[in-house]
Amino acid sequence: MEIIKWIVFVTLHSLRIRIAVATGNTSLHSILLEDYEPDARPCGHCTSPLAISVSFYMTSLLDLDELAGTMVTMGYVKLIWVDERLTWRPQDHGGVSSIFVASKRVWVPSITLGNPSLKVTDLNKDMCPVRVLYNGTIIWMPGDVFHTRCDYDIYNYPFDHQYCYLAFVAWPYLANEVMLVIQDKEIYLPFYQENGEWSLVNTSTRNRVELSMSISEFNVHLSRRSEFFVVNVILPIVLLCFLDCLVFLIPLDSGERISYSITVLLSFAVFMTLVSDNIPKTSAPMSLLCYYLFLLFAGSVLVMINVAVNISLLYREQSKPIPGILRKVVILSRKSKIDNIEKRNTKKDETMKEVDVVGEDVNGDHAIELPESSKVVFPDDLRKAKSKSALDGRGLKNVCAER
Repeated sequence: MEIIKWIVFVTLHSLRIRIAVATGNTSLHSILLEDYEPDARPCGHCTSPLAISVSFYMTSLLDLDELAGTMVTMGYVKLIWVDERLTWRPQDHGGVSSIFVASKRVWVPSITLGNPSLKVTDLNKDMCPVRVLYNGTIIWMPGDVFHTRCDYDIYNYPFDHQYCYLAFVAWPYLANEVMLVIQDKEIYLPFYQENGEWSLVNTSTRNRVELSMSISEFNVHLSRRSEFFVVNVILPIVLLCFLDCLVFLIPLDSGERISYSITVLLSFAVFMTLVSDNIPKTSAPMSLLCYYLFLLFAGSVLVMINVAVNISLLYREQSKPIPGILRKVVILSRKSKIDNIEKRNTKKDETMKEVDVVGEDVNGDHAIELPESSKVVFPDDLRKAKSKSALDGRGLKNVCAER
């Protein structure tokens, strides 16, 4: 029986607390908003600007379009300021220390995106209520999808880094009326989801005043994930370069050289089209990859011209003389080989120079030196004699005797 009484007591007490809180919230709304003017900026004597703390929470990077020059992000902005008209004592209202109020019933700053890519709009103020604390502090956290402009530098594409930013302006208040203040040095990323194409390197913040308006700027440093482009664009191009060089291994009389070189040339043209479709049409600056593809394309054209000239020379009539220009080109291209052959022949002549041969008197065993006029050169026998490590004067004498 006592247990039942205890359960009934706890239930009634909790209901009493809930009723008191609900009554406190209802009375607070009625009391605080009875003579409240939502269009009037909260300020004491309005001699100093209203300071609003700004923080940006980035949740995801939805898109980064180099062709259109835009960046699409999702997140929410946290704004904190003080409204002295919305204060109360919690003990007088059932211990209620904070309440939620619709944003259109109280004064909220008109925050506008400073660098939009689509249209100039305010933050989604009608969908997000504000939290009012007992000391007059108001916390407002509207979220939205932000379409901003971004200047891209594609010189190192696809290994490029991009620097974009989001700028928030308290439109149409001047800096001496409303001052946006960023307390943190970086963007908050507790709920950020990584993008498959771009990697977030770091973030930064900055406060500035421009055209007498306070601006809060949030910068993002992005790095492209280049693995996809390396595997699908750069590596195939490198392999095509090797294939282009293999055209000279095909027999000239097979007739397949010209078709092979044309196929490789068209492959380079296809890759140039793919790359140009994925980067901005700009010349300030242009990507290094475009220059690289053009050089490879030009080299493939030269290879095809060379193959065509070779085939033309192969099937030309023997009676026709070779053009003088082509003759000079061939001589110049083979000049280094001709010089090497002449150097080798000169070295052979030096090694085959005359050798002083020591003879032996027919009736004696002592050797005599032949006169200068009777020096003889025995290249083959001398080469055999030098190959023997134990060759002495007797061996050389026997060689001379055999001669």
